[in-house]
Amino acid sequence: MLQFLILLTIGLLWMDILPRLETKAKTASHYRGLAPQRFTGWAGSHANVTDGKSSGRTIMTTKDTFNRFGEISEFTSASEEHCRYKIQLYDVRGALVKGKGNSFHFNRILKNLTAGVPCDRNCTVEVVFGNEKNNFTGMDAVVFHIFMNSVPSHGLPAVMNPDQAWVFCSWESPRTSVFPGRKEPKLTGLTANAVWTYHRASEITTPYGFYKPGVPMTHEAKTSDEWVQGKTKVALWVASNCGVTSWPRLSFVRKLQRYIPLDIYGRCGNLTCRPRTSPKCTVDLVRKYKFYLALENSECEDYITEKAWEKPLMQGVVPIVYGARREDYENLLPPNSFIYVGDFKDMEKLADYLKMLDRHPDLYSKYFEWRYKGNVIYTGAMYKTFDPSRLCHLIPVIEKVRRGELQRKPVLSSDFFQTCRKEPFLGKGLRWDPW
Repeated sequence: MLQFLILLTIGLLWMDILPRLETKAKTASHYRGLAPQRFTGWAGSHANVTDGKSSGRTIMTTKDTFNRFGEISEFTSASEEHCRYKIQLYDVRGALVKGKGNSFHFNRILKNLTAGVPCDRNCTVEVVFGNEKNNFTGMDAVVFHIFMNSVPSHGLPAVMNPDQAWVFCSWESPRTSVFPGRKEPKLTGLTANAVWTYHRASEITTPYGFYKPGVPMTHEAKTSDEWVQGKTKVALWVASNCGVTSWPRLSFVRKLQRYIPLDIYGRCGNLTCRPRTSPKCTVDLVRKYKFYLALENSECEDYITEKAWEKPLMQGVVPIVYGARREDYENLLPPNSFIYVGDFKDMEKLADYLKMLDRHPDLYSKYFEWRYKGNVIYTGAMYKTFDPSRLCHLIPVIEKVRRGELQRKPVLSSDFFQTCRKEPFLGKGLRWDPW
């Protein structure tokens, strides 16, 4: 009888404990199965950084996987305490404060993010706008957006809290960020802990676009005749900058125009399309042509702007490209999707090749085979299609500054300002060789 009572007591206890163990097991399994958070951009490792707050919270990266698009997969340790970073976006022209102008395009996207930008499962970036130096107090980071060679008329703020991260931000080339011979004393004196640009060597990198294999951009196969259907014209160039460039771009286009039918829209030509940003001018017009001249104003590494992405590649037109090095285009653009100016011995050879493609749809259509194997991601850098989650890339920069791993240094000493080919072309004519 005594043995029976003992066994009965043990059985009752086990029936009470078992559901609790199953609940704990399900909870553990749930946390292990949480999907990794993804940060899209190129730069920055999130490995083993702390939030710098009183909690001492650690962002534990169990797996950092970088592919050519810079995506990072990571698991973050669970924590009940929320971490929040305050970041001030400082526009040197004051356009951001006034709400006018276009030097800080992503203001239009971020101005309504009153709740902040969610990053990992427990961190948020709070965005603060303003050009007042007094507002820097209490900020974890200040992002200085420098457009062209503009600097604030009231001068840059003095160095403040050494634990506050200062980030230089520009999506113009070094040639247009600071014109040669016009290095403003105030910009020359600007220091920063990190640089945020389109260039892959920057601490934070946001390219204008990239090719992603996998999901096809075109699902149904097309014949060569279908790829030229509706393309009644040969080549198109749209440009508003007809002045100083680091290579004789305008002279190049004028000479090419002697050999092939080439329409020029904008200030540099005699054709116009209004409204300039309407679908009629950005989509319908472009799709009438077989080739689009995506020619940058500067010869600088990785400098591949919306000229290549927004109009030709997105609209099914072959871009004729120049500005960055050939390997830069190969790294970012789809394979066999573009015609590189530097591949040809002279202008006539380029023109002959374009004429040959114009006559042979079967050869022309090969420039679209990539569309069956992947798609292009047009990020717009910090401009038209800015993704607010990219501000999360400031978090590892903030943490490195707090640990003393990123010191402030003159912005103009950054490697970014050493990425252009040579001194700008300032003469007349076509006395120039592509790199």
